[in-house]
Amino acid sequence: ADVNTEVANIAKSLSTTYPESYAENAEMSATALSLNDELVKSSRPYLYTLLATTLLLLLIASANITNLTLSQHAKRKREFAVRSSLGASKVRLAQLLLTESLLLSLLGGCLGLMLAYLGLDFLKDFSANFSSLASEISIDSKVMLFALSISTISGVIAGIVPSFSKIDLVSSLKEGGKSSYSTDHGILRNSLLICQFALSLTLLIAAGLTIKSLNSLQNINVGFSANNIEISQIDLNWTVYNNDQQRWQISQQILQEVRKLPYVTSSALSMTYPNDIVGSNFNSIRQAIQFDDRDFNPDDILPGTFLRPITDGYFETIETNVIRGRAFTLDDDDKATNVGIINEKLAQKWWPNETAINHTVSLDQGKTWITIVGIVENINEHGAAREPSYQIYLPMSQASPPHIAILAKHNGLQSMTFAQDIKDIVARLDNRQPLSKFETLQQAADNSVALQRFLAQLLTMFSVIALVITVSGVSGVMSYMVNLRTREIGIRMAVGADKLKVLFLILNYGIKLTFIGLTLGVVCAYFSGEWLAEQLFDISGFDILIYGAALLSLLAISILACLIPAWRASSIPPMRALKQ
Repeated sequence: ADVNTEVANIAKSLSTTYPESYAENAEMSATALSLNDELVKSSRPYLYTLLATTLLLLLIASANITNLTLSQHAKRKREFAVRSSLGASKVRLAQLLLTESLLLSLLGGCLGLMLAYLGLDFLKDFSANFSSLASEISIDSKVMLFALSISTISGVIAGIVPSFSKIDLVSSLKEGGKSSYSTDHGILRNSLLICQFALSLTLLIAAGLTIKSLNSLQNINVGFSANNIEISQIDLNWTVYNNDQQRWQISQQILQEVRKLPYVTSSALSMTYPNDIVGSNFNSIRQAIQFDDRDFNPDDILPGTFLRPITDGYFETIETNVIRGRAFTLDDDDKATNVGIINEKLAQKWWPNETAINHTVSLDQGKTWITIVGIVENINEHGAAREPSYQIYLPMSQASPPHIAILAKHNGLQSMTFAQDIKDIVARLDNRQPLSKFETLQQAADNSVALQRFLAQLLTMFSVIALVITVSGVSGVMSYMVNLRTREIGIRMAVGADKLKVLFLILNYGIKLTFIGLTLGVVCAYFSGEWLAEQLFDISGFDILIYGAALLSLLAISILACLIPAWRASSIPPMRALKQ
C-alpha cells in the first residue's frame, strides 16, 4: 500500500515537473504491480484451466478405482467372513484394505513422478514459448509432497469406503461370497459411475470448446501472411549509432545487402513485426495529435496508438494490402516531405465520412507535419485474439529507431542459410554489432497461440483418458452386475425369456445410469463452458453442436461398453446359469 501511494504521488507530480511533455490539466496515475504477477498474467487463466482439468481427471480415476475396489471387496466376502469368524475385528479388516489400497496408490504416485521427470525437459522447452519463468520449472520437495498427499488421499478414500460395509457371516459363507447387486454397494457403485459420466462429459465439452476457439484464432484474417518470411532482430549499439542519420545509414546498408541474396524475393526493415512479444508494444503515442482540419484539443489522447517506422517493401513482404493511396518508396527519404501511412481502423476513427489521404497530422505539437499518403488493412500485431491497434507507419529514413527487424521473404525452394548470411553481412559492415534474435514470422504467429494450442492438446488428451477410464468403469460394473444376476437371468430364460429381452434388460440398466450422468454432466459443462468463454477467443459457453457431439459420443461409447457384458449374459445356457 505504501509503495502504491508513493508511485501515485510521483505520477501526479510529473505533469507539473515537466509541463512541456504533458497536456494541460493532464491527470497522471500509476500503480505498483508485482513482477511475478506481471510475468504470469497472460498464462494464469490457462494454468488454472489446466489445474482444474487435471483435478477432474483425478476425480474420474479415483471414482473408477473406488468402484474396482468395491468389486474386489465383494468377491472377497467369503474371505473376510472367514477372517471375522476366526477373530479378526472390523478395524483389522479395515487396516488390511487400507494397506493394500495405499500400496497401490503410492506405487502409482511414484510412477507418475517418474513420468513427470521424464517429460520435464519437454515441458520447459514448450513453456518457454509463453513464459519467461519456464527455466524455473522443476520437481522439488513441494511437488513431491503434493504427489505424496494426493496419492495418500486417493488411497485412503479407495480403501476405507469398502470397510464400512457389514459382513453377514452366515450368508457370506453359504453364498460363497455372492450377494445381490442392490445390497452390495449398488447405490454407491451407481453414484460413482454417474459421476464418471458427468465429469467425462465436462472434460469432453471443454476440449471441444477449446479446439473451436483455437480454430477460430487460426482462421481469423490477421492482415498479413507469415509464409516463408525469415526475421532477424538487431539492437543497434547506441554508443556508435547515436543519431537518426547514423542509424539510417547502417540500416540502409544492411537492407541493400539482404536484397542481393539470391533466394530473397522481397525484404524490408521495420522497428517491429506482427506478434513480436517485445517490440510490438514500443512507440506508443501518449500525446494529443493535431489535425489540419480541426481545432487542437490537448486532452484528445487516443490510447493504443503506435508508431511503426518501416522501409519500402514492408507491406509487400508481409502481403498486407494497401487499401487507398500508396506504399512507401525509395523516394520517401530524409530529404523528402514527411509522409505517413495509417491503418484502416485509425482512418475510420479520425475521418469516418471522408478519405484520410492528403490530410496532415502532427505528433509533436505542430513542429512537424506528416502527410498521409496511404491506408492499409488492419494488422493484428498483438496476436489474433486481440483487436488491431491504431497504427501510424513512418518511413524509416525519416524516423530511424535503435531497434530494427530484418524481414526477408524467400522462395521456399532453396536451402536456407539466412541466419549465417545475416551474420556475415553485419560482420562485414560492423564486426562489433551483435544480432539479438532469429525466428520466422510463422514461428512468431504460432507462439502467439501456443498457450491455446497447448491447452487444446492437453484437454483432448485428458478427455480421451477420461473416456477410456469411464468405459472400463462401465464395463466393469456391468460385468459384475451380470455375474451377480446370473441365476436370475437363467430363471428368466428358463421360463421363456429370449436373448433379446435379456440383452435389453442389461442395456436398459446401463443406459439409465448413462442418461442420469449425462444430464448432470450438461449442468457441470455449462458452468465450466461459461468460465472458458471468458478466457478463450470467440466461443459461447453453450455451443449446441459441441454439446450434441459430446453427448452422442458418450452415449454411443456407453452402449458399446454395456453391450459386451449384456451379450455375454444373453448367451449363458439356462441350465448352467441355474447351477451357479
